[in-house]
Amino acid sequence: MPSLKRSRLLSDLERERIQDREKLDRHTRTTNDIRVKRKLAAWIKNISDVKTILDNLPEDQIRDATHDYDIYLLFNVIQDLLYRRRFYSIEGKADNPDEWKIVVDENTLRPAANTDVIRSSMLGFYLDKLKPFYGPDNPLDKVTVWEQWSKDPDFQDRLTDQERKAIERLANARKEFLEEPK
Repeated sequence: MPSLKRSRLLSDLERERIQDREKLDRHTRTTNDIRVKRKLAAWIKNISDVKTILDNLPEDQIRDATHDYDIYLLFNVIQDLLYRRRFYSIEGKADNPDEWKIVVDENTLRPAANTDVIRSSMLGFYLDKLKPFYGPDNPLDKVTVWEQWSKDPDFQDRLTDQERKAIERLANARKEFLEEPK
């Protein structure tokens, strides 16, 4: 049986230092922060290995290795990462792109910038099956359907000016995102 210490991401000392980081001297805190950030980055980059295991091991073996609680924890980690990277849900009517708002928390709404629009669009694409985690009434879902319709000549005359404006805003957000230096 593998050692529990080896299977943990943080050592006991790193865990203690990150939980009490405000009490540490500046040098120790900075050194520990760098160390744990590297471990977090390495862990996230190893997700592809987890995917390989899931794709290739028989289902009954995976079922024995994982529990429902693991899935619950993973969803919590995903939700926390989305919040920290500022992937907020968008609210508003799909045909009124000037009124789209970002829900930062239950008390804070702000106008959606193009970066918010593209992040919400990316999130909708990648997490199609996890709609509860990014907002079930994301107006960009409807705008994406309109965008597909707008390419079909039979539907072009059915789109209103407001719907065309929403499609244009989504296209501009994507264009701005692709042009940004990385």
